[in-house]
Amino acid sequence: MSAIRITLALLIATWVPVFAAEPEKKVDTLTGAAEELLTLLHADTMMTQAMDVVLKAQMEQNPDLVKVEDIMRGFLARYLSYDALKPDLLRMYTDAFTEPELREMIAFYRTSTGRKCVDLMPALLQKGASLGVERVNQHADELKAAVVARLKEIEPAPPKPASND
Repeated sequence: MSAIRITLALLIATWVPVFAAEPEKKVDTLTGAAEELLTLLHADTMMTQAMDVVLKAQMEQNPDLVKVEDIMRGFLARYLSYDALKPDLLRMYTDAFTEPELREMIAFYRTSTGRKCVDLMPALLQKGASLGVERVNQHADELKAAVVARLKEIEPAPPKPASND
């Protein structure tokens, strides 16, 4: 009888750590890959920088907003921060890519070229946006003339005054 108890005790001692080591909730590997990719892309930092750029631009356009900058920052942090959007971003990536595709991207962004791409992308996007604004400004008169011409075409003609015949 005591041999059975010892055997049971050894079995329990052997198996309990195995069961205890199993996670209660297995992490979805597709979602895990998406999260790893977002981490490699520094999505949290990029989103914070993007919010700062948007806020700065808004305050430059409307200097009165400086008085409520703290409120605007709080609002943006609450609804547009990485933490606030992370579940939606993960879903966006898992809907768009398979796990093998995400793994390929992860492998790329771990290379020196991938890291360089991540490091340079914010500056390149900013330069691209500036180029777009500059180009539109250079040709704003052309756009204005085209819009005015179209509005004249589609505006109804003013009613003719009634004649006293």
